[in-house]
Amino acid sequence: MPEPDGPPPLRELQRWMQTMLMGAAGGRAPSPDATGAPTESTSTPPVVGAEDTGRTADLVVATAGLSSRQHLAIYQRSYLGRLREVMSRQFPTLEHALGAELFRAFADDYLRAFPPQSYTLNDLGGRFAQFLEQTRPDRDAAERESWPDFMIELASFEFAVNLIFDQRADERFAPALVSDADDEIELIPVLHLFRHRFPISRYYRVVSNGGSPDLPFPAPELCVVVRREYRMDIVEVTERQFHFLRALRGGVGPSRAAELSAAARDGEPGAPEGSWSAWRAEWIEAGLFRRRADAAEGPS
Repeated sequence: MPEPDGPPPLRELQRWMQTMLMGAAGGRAPSPDATGAPTESTSTPPVVGAEDTGRTADLVVATAGLSSRQHLAIYQRSYLGRLREVMSRQFPTLEHALGAELFRAFADDYLRAFPPQSYTLNDLGGRFAQFLEQTRPDRDAAERESWPDFMIELASFEFAVNLIFDQRADERFAPALVSDADDEIELIPVLHLFRHRFPISRYYRVVSNGGSPDLPFPAPELCVVVRREYRMDIVEVTERQFHFLRALRGGVGPSRAAELSAAARDGEPGAPEGSWSAWRAEWIEAGLFRRRADAAEGPS
C-alpha cells in the first residue's frame, strides 16, 4: 500500500494522464473497462482549464519557464495531434469525402470514446466504422439518409485495406502463366473479397489517384483486393465471379467452383453468364494467381 502522502498508484496515474491528454479535445474522456468498452467514470478528473489546477500541480513538475499546466498542455497538443495524424493517414479517402473539419470532429469524438489501448497505433481506427454507425445522426429516425451508410462502408473498407497491406504472408512465389494447367495454379495468399452497397472501391481509387468525385448514389459493387510484393490492386468482379473466387479460396478446383457459382447470374436474367475459360487469362495477367509450389519447382 502506498504511503498516504506518497505518489498515486501507477494505474491511477496512467488513467489520469490518459484522461488529461484525451481531454484536450474537449469534454471528459471515457475510462475503458476491462473489455475495452467505453464506460463513463464519475471519478474522472476534469480537463485542464476546469478545476484541476491543484492536481496538475501535484503530478506535473513546474520549471522556471513553464507552469505545470503549461507543461501538460504541450503533451496534450502533441499527443492529440499525433492521433489525428494517424487517423488521417488511415482514412484519407473518408477525410476527403467528409471534408477536413468534419472528419476531425468525428475523429476527436471517436478518440475520446476509444482511446488507444495498444503499444502500436496501427489499430487506432479499428472501431471507427462501428463508432460512426453507433453515432450516426439519423440512428433513431424512421427513414435514414444514405450518406452515413456510404461513410460507414467507406471507413470499414479503408481500414480493411490498411490491414491487408500489413498482412503477413510469404510472397516469394512464381506468378502463374496463361500456359499453366489449371491444376498447376492457385490464388495468391493475400486476396480478399468485398461486397458493398455503394461503389466504394471505385470512389477509393479515384480519390487515391488525386481525383475529387461527387459522393456516389447507392449501387451494388463486388471487388477483390490483392497484394503482391506490397503493391495493392483492386479488381471489380461480377456476382458469378465473386462466388467463383470465393469457392476457389475455399479450396476447391476451377471445375467445382464453376458448379458452385453456376446459380449466380451476372446482370439481368438472360444475360451472358461468362465462364472460367473467359476470365482465366485476364485474372492471371492481373496477378490473382500463382504457380503451385510443386508445379513451380518442377520434377526433380
